[in-house]
Amino acid sequence: MTYSLSSTANDLVSPKQLFIPTDTISHIKKNEISHGIYGWWFDDVLLEVSRNSCKEQDGRHLLYVGISPSRKRLNGRTSPQYFQKRLGNHIQGKIGTSTLRFSLASLLVSEFGFQGFRNSRNRPKMRVEDEARLSQWLAKHGRLSFCSHEEPWRVEHELLNHGPRLPLNILGSSDPFTVVLKSLRQNWGRN
Repeated sequence: MTYSLSSTANDLVSPKQLFIPTDTISHIKKNEISHGIYGWWFDDVLLEVSRNSCKEQDGRHLLYVGISPSRKRLNGRTSPQYFQKRLGNHIQGKIGTSTLRFSLASLLVSEFGFQGFRNSRNRPKMRVEDEARLSQWLAKHGRLSFCSHEEPWRVEHELLNHGPRLPLNILGSSDPFTVVLKSLRQNWGRN
């Protein structure tokens, strides 16, 4: 499928290389990337997620895009820590700090027997050992593409509206799988 995209969006969906998650952080640090957009590519293990109309490369499909910083968090500041921290939250953080991790945990709860609960602020949580298993799963099944961009929210908007299907995105997405994903996330920690 062909898309009429900006050069940054095109570079993200047709990258020269897909990075192992931990290698991504070192590359971002080395190149001092402070603003950008990233894409998560997964092999075929998430069976509930249809890959129809998703971009494919090297046996993996682009299922999610994210940005850092968000437009509302920019506040005129720039720092390489924005991008590093955001991806670090996805790679080895907690489900309460990462939309992607929370969605993946919600999809994998039956397979792994994750024990989910909600804290006093209604934020999703799970046991430390379950977070570690999710991090290992991401390292094995996920790869990343990323691009530096001063206004990454513009590229994200472009991809959500004119790019390939991104079934794991929720905010700003009109993908039919969003309904399923929202339901799984709402039921997290409720028996």
